[in-house]
Amino acid sequence: MRWIWKVLFGLALTALFLLPFFSWIGAEPVPYRDPGGIFSIDTPEGWKADDSGYMGKGVVMKGPAGPAGIEPVIHLLHEGAGIVTLDVLWHTHLGRLRYDLERVKFQSLKDFEEAEPPYSQARYTYGGEDVSYQAITRSLMYDGRFFLLTATCPAGEFEGLLPLFTATFDSMRPGKVE
Repeated sequence: MRWIWKVLFGLALTALFLLPFFSWIGAEPVPYRDPGGIFSIDTPEGWKADDSGYMGKGVVMKGPAGPAGIEPVIHLLHEGAGIVTLDVLWHTHLGRLRYDLERVKFQSLKDFEEAEPPYSQARYTYGGEDVSYQAITRSLMYDGRFFLLTATCPAGEFEGLLPLFTATFDSMRPGKVE
């Protein structure tokens, strides 16, 4: 009987020793942290983050290609706002969308003034006759810096990805990242 207690005690000590090696099982995903410490954001599981700067200051996250064979994209761009207000930057961005995109159609435009920090959000479709895309754009200002988050994918895949897009947008934390 005594040897059973010794074996159980030995197993318990071994388990305590090995526990740190299996901590990854319950670990939360590690958020992407901007190298400059300006923001952090959760990258969706299985997506790749690229901060090489080829699309401006920020990060581009690409997911696996969907049924249409096109990768969904989330792009977070940031820039100093100077003395311009969020409202002016937002309407300038919406004007650029109307000018730059073929057949842009806004589905919703909303201001979320109660959020911290406050933000504006637009949902829209664009594209030609071959491929139509749907996108959601969120704009916010924090500590004199303008942040623009855009998620886009083929229109037929958008509703399925919208919860992931929203969760990623909501995970974005502007400000000094420790």
